Amino acid sequence: MDRLDTEFDGNFNCFYFDVDMKNRWVWISEKTPQKYADHIREDFDREINGS
Repeated sequence: MDRLDTEFDGNFNCFYFDVDMKNRWVWISEKTPQKYADHIREDFDREINGS
């Protein structure tokens, strides 16, 4: 996900995430516009949740 910094120029205002503290899981919120969610979905679970 290092590529995000260069592609979005440090502006992550359009990204929203939901967090489940009990199960220690983070996912892309439905509030995130689809074009942004699609852009990060491929790497997200592997890099954020370790799966």
